[in-house]
Amino acid sequence: MNRKIRRSWLLVPASKPGLIAEAAGSKADAIVLDLVELVAPADRLAARKNVQAAIKSVKAGGADVFVQVSPAALHDDLHACVWPGLSGVVVTRAESAEEIVDAGALLSALETAREITPGTLEIIAAVETARGN
Repeated sequence: MNRKIRRSWLLVPASKPGLIAEAAGSKADAIVLDLVELVAPADRLAARKNVQAAIKSVKAGGADVFVQVSPAALHDDLHACVWPGLSGVVVTRAESAEEIVDAGALLSALETAREITPGTLEIIAAVETARGN
């Protein structure tokens, strides 16, 4: 399978439109719109509502667009971010193969429902804990 080489990645809070606009012009190979680490819990609902527009903005700048999602909020995060223009998701703090399988199943269903070519969205498992080892 041919994978695109992405040399530069930029993580941006999905709750900050100004930073998203700056990131879109950064010439990074991939921009990750974060819904987890850099977004205050009180701002997550609004960030999810705005992520579709953020994907379009970043994509227009030429970067591949990923969204960082949480296994604990997988359903809400993926329903918010799986739209045309998305390249994939980063599942942060992944601790089990089941979490990635669940993400893959939901991604497949959303690709079909939202007319995205099946199997095109990538999943990057960010293993960040000893449990995830």
